[in-house]
Amino acid sequence: MHSRLTAGVLARAARPSARRRGAGSTDAPRAIASRAVGAVLPSSAAVCTRRRILPRGADLLVASSSRVSSHRSYAGCGCRGVKRTTTAYIALGGNLGDRVAEIERACKEMDKRGIKVTRTSSLWETEPMYVTDQDRFLNGVCEVETELEPMALLDELQSIERDLGRRKLIDKGPRNIDLDILLYGDERISNERLTVPHIGIPEREFVLRPLSELIPSKSIDPSKPWKLVQDYLNDLPVGEPLSCVTRISAHGAPLTPLTPNRGTRLMAILNLTPDSFSDGGRHSTAAATDLSATILAMVRGGATIIDVGGQSTAPGRPEVSAEEEAARVLPVVELIRSMPACRDVAVSVDTYRASVAAAAVARGADIVNDVSAGTLDADMLPTVGRLGATICLMHMRGTPRTMSSLADYPGAGPQSRYHSSRDSALADSRRVVAVMVVVAVVVVVVG
Repeated sequence: MHSRLTAGVLARAARPSARRRGAGSTDAPRAIASRAVGAVLPSSAAVCTRRRILPRGADLLVASSSRVSSHRSYAGCGCRGVKRTTTAYIALGGNLGDRVAEIERACKEMDKRGIKVTRTSSLWETEPMYVTDQDRFLNGVCEVETELEPMALLDELQSIERDLGRRKLIDKGPRNIDLDILLYGDERISNERLTVPHIGIPEREFVLRPLSELIPSKSIDPSKPWKLVQDYLNDLPVGEPLSCVTRISAHGAPLTPLTPNRGTRLMAILNLTPDSFSDGGRHSTAAATDLSATILAMVRGGATIIDVGGQSTAPGRPEVSAEEEAARVLPVVELIRSMPACRDVAVSVDTYRASVAAAAVARGADIVNDVSAGTLDADMLPTVGRLGATICLMHMRGTPRTMSSLADYPGAGPQSRYHSSRDSALADSRRVVAVMVVVAVVVVVVG
């Protein structure tokens, strides 16, 4: 998955919407006619009328030509052929095939073509609009940096759509990928192929909801600089809430944490360490037949995710090598993937090491559960992004060896401390509970 979806990052928990699906600046800018009329126009195949929208007191250059076919108002000058980098916002959507994978492919393809994806919103599941007899869509927005002019950017995005297999059979009908320019810097563009800001922004929650995650305080209409993206979202009529979506695995339903009637997901913990608090290390030396029976019991008990760990992160536990951790974890990941009863079960690997995560995903793991949120191994987030896996980001102070010394409970007397071994066990159990809770709002990292 694309590494900017972190943050995501494309599926993080957010405030529930109460809007209908589908559908500041202090001083208004003032245009002042310049004496420089008659300046040389840029040499280009399509010449357009260009007008700057500038702060009070600045000059405005107006150039015109009989060949004008479009109108642009902009806050940056590209008239002399000098390349400039522009921040643009691209709508992402689709309702055919593996919807998350198609959006990830589009983001990767933009990066390959020099359209640098810098940030992405969550992905939101929405009912179809206009043509309603079709499957539900996933929608999001990405922020990009580009040196392409608007029409060249549009051409490139449409080329990506074609290369990813989009075929337009019905206007606003089913499609595997849809890429639309919402904003291009502060420019206003209007021609037969492109209108920026996108004309549908004010009426579409599936655009405003992800756009507000990235730029809630940005004005999109120069004639109303006081009205921001968040204001447009707040003005929509009340409707059924949307939910962000987090992919768990290619074969299972995604998490929709803001859907009121969502099902509960159960994660079973399979520790393969000899010093685990929760199971006493009984699985560390178990034979494959015994492990198979344990895994089947977990699935029959309702587990939809099995979390496999080979390194104890309880306070004070010794660290094992990456090789030893992998030797504990990888055979069990393969075992789970070989069992027909686990066909629809997602496999999570509990590790903070990128090398172990990569090897586990290569053998069929779907989720990386990192207790350090990528802070103990700088390669973790880039690795997960490259692999296209889902990651559960947890918080931990220090390291497993030092976390207890960093804990501070002001006002707690000796009676509340218990024995150190009891503290260790309690911390370990809290960590397990945290996994169970946090997995409901895991963050997708794509890249």
